[in-house]
Amino acid sequence: MSGIFKLLFFSPKKDERLFKPFSYIALGDHGVKDNYHLLTPQLLESEVDGNIDYLITELEKIRKQAKRKYKKANAKEDESDRRRT
Repeated sequence: MSGIFKLLFFSPKKDERLFKPFSYIALGDHGVKDNYHLLTPQLLESEVDGNIDYLITELEKIRKQAKRKYKKANAKEDESDRRRT
């Protein structure tokens, strides 16, 4: 499994202040079966814990990515504010 979750990050372009940065956590590569969005392949009982641990790890990666992007976007906003004053 790779790319289960995806960070969708949006921030204003340089010198725009139309909105504050925001993001979504979306499903990345996954399957759909009977209108259910599948996050794992078919699991046996012995595979449940490992797959849940993997999903948690993937969400932690998204958390780190989001924090980096927000930090960068906020730094740009702060720089833009300093130039205006």
